[in-house]
Amino acid sequence: MRESADIISQFFERDVVQEGEEWIKLISSWERIVGTDLSAHIKIKDLKGGTLLLSCDHPGWAQIFYMKKGAIMKKMRRQFPGVTIKSFRVLCDNKNINRELVENARAIEELRKEPEEEKPAELDDEFAGLLKNLRNLGD
Repeated sequence: MRESADIISQFFERDVVQEGEEWIKLISSWERIVGTDLSAHIKIKDLKGGTLLLSCDHPGWAQIFYMKKGAIMKKMRRQFPGVTIKSFRVLCDNKNINRELVENARAIEELRKEPEEEKPAELDDEFAGLLKNLRNLGD
């Protein structure tokens, strides 16, 4: 008679093998899932805690991926029910673009911190008058 430890060990090994097979199928089906254009620019890196980590060569491709992520998620869940994917994270491999994006984000934050100039009250009155005239033209 086999010990319970042996039975449990075999059970987990079988699950690991099945997960590995699903993972290999997912990677080999990537182009079919996301399309030729996206698969040329976005690659699977890893799966951690239900998050599929992807790499891209330009943030524009990441944006396109995120616009299509709902449809991609549906395809993946339908075709690979054994692989649990809850979310995606796309990282850009182009370090120059990453640096530029960080610098741009910092510049935007600095602009947000600067107080807006006070507008003279007469401009608000003048704008209100122009708006009223435009509304009257529509009537």
